[in-house]
Amino acid sequence: MSANLTLLAETLDHLHMNNVRYESVDLVDVVDVDCCDDSVFIYIKSGQCVFSSIGGETKNLSAGDIMSVLARTEFKLMLPSGMDDDKGAVITEFGLQEGGVSILIGRETHDANDLIQVLPEYVYIPADDVATDLHRLRSIIRNLESALEDGMPPSYTRRLSELIAIELAMYAGGAAMSGQKARWFEGFSDQKISLAITAMQKTPQRDWTLMELGRLVGLSRSVFAVRFHEIMGIPAGAYLRKLRINYAAELLKNPHKPIPEISLRVGYKSESAFNKAFKRDRGVTPGAFRASLDVEPVESGTIRASN
Repeated sequence: MSANLTLLAETLDHLHMNNVRYESVDLVDVVDVDCCDDSVFIYIKSGQCVFSSIGGETKNLSAGDIMSVLARTEFKLMLPSGMDDDKGAVITEFGLQEGGVSILIGRETHDANDLIQVLPEYVYIPADDVATDLHRLRSIIRNLESALEDGMPPSYTRRLSELIAIELAMYAGGAAMSGQKARWFEGFSDQKISLAITAMQKTPQRDWTLMELGRLVGLSRSVFAVRFHEIMGIPAGAYLRKLRINYAAELLKNPHKPIPEISLRVGYKSESAFNKAFKRDRGVTPGAFRASLDVEPVESGTIRASN
């Protein structure tokens, strides 16, 4: 069995997407998406649109393009300039209205499984990417479309969604990840390390110790520390610190969240300690980082049409 198939088999044993849900969007203007605690899957069924995140990431998307976006990211899907923008976006159940751009949007709670959490912030797969492995992914997406249109049971669409998540991670692991991200992806196939990662992801504000993490996964403190470092390339404590700063950077993109609140939410008991840790990792203070984003205040929500 190939390494990819081995990873696929191991992943299926403990991957469950119980909160996944889908919406079809007939885009004829602008759709604002606030991921909140969801990671988002985007499939362009027809037409063209522009993906623009509040953090500055921009992509021109066309029919057949696939994209995934991690939780705590806000973005817009817009028509290219020059197209009709007199109407609002219409969200339907699964039947799309005529006109505009047809998009399938899937959402899954970010903490639902550790596979989603080790994906890069964005995974983008253009329609003209002819990699052999993508034939399987596109076939699964076609099956998912049919299942949604035919009203298949949720258990069936959930399983297809799990396969899509695995294929995205395998694609990212081979084509989009490098360095530390590649190691983190490898760590997912180790169930004990995967369990520790999930625990830290769910409660990054907790002062996790090696003893607690080792007990959680059924290993001694020393064995866990060595195993984590060997697989992930960094100590567990360094991983937790990096996790906190990455989470804080996402929260800072929301101008409505005060920095002291963010500090507590990611596990720092004082704002000064948070400022020092953030600057050590990012080279700037949290306030300077937020200012560099030049973000406009936005209203929290899920998916909404702009008038």
